Amino acid sequence: MAARKLTRKQLLREPDEFMTVTGTVIAFVRGHKIQILAVVAVLVAAGLLALGLGWYSSRTQIKALALYERASTRLANVESAGQASPEALATVEQDLQKVLDQYGGTPAGNLARMTMGDVAYKKGDFAGAVKWYGNAVEKFAEDPMSLALARSGLAYALEAQGEPDQALEAHRAVIEGPDAGLAQDSAFRSAMVLRAQGKDQEAAQALAAFVTQYPDSPYTRVAQEELNALGG
Repeated sequence: MAARKLTRKQLLREPDEFMTVTGTVIAFVRGHKIQILAVVAVLVAAGLLALGLGWYSSRTQIKALALYERASTRLANVESAGQASPEALATVEQDLQKVLDQYGGTPAGNLARMTMGDVAYKKGDFAGAVKWYGNAVEKFAEDPMSLALARSGLAYALEAQGEPDQALEAHRAVIEGPDAGLAQDSAFRSAMVLRAQGKDQEAAQALAAFVTQYPDSPYTRVAQEELNALGG
């Protein structure tokens, strides 16, 4: 069967209609990932200080985080105001680039790479998003939660770029990774990617597995409807 192109709205419908506690957690993590990672970075800096790894090193970490916080706050303000214009996003990119130029080797620098991916995605620069998220994946290799977020961003960017097979690989990495926080999101997206590719048999298997494994997911109703449409 020929592949049919589904919009993200068609695939996700309106999740608020059937949001559960589990779904709220997923939505919160995806919507506040930068804030969450910033907290992680602060804890890292505090740990360095507690371990006595040097006043200079800890001071550098704190300065880096402060610079990153300015950039991430600007981005949050732009989003909340609904003014994510190319000019506004370019200003955020300039702030993030300062973090990378001055503190690229710090946790804040890694956060900046992740956020660069977010900004590129919002601009519709999906190739740029793939590049930045891929860079973040490499940098977060030892941090399971951050790694899952970076891989998830990479998967979404690859979807948007029209690379479904690579997107499936990225989603699979999230599902099989050590941090299961975004596993159900990637499991659902994987089924939807297969559905959009016209791989109905594989999509039906993935949807059936999803419904069984995640009966209380905010995506379960859509998954069941799609499965029913496939005759499952």
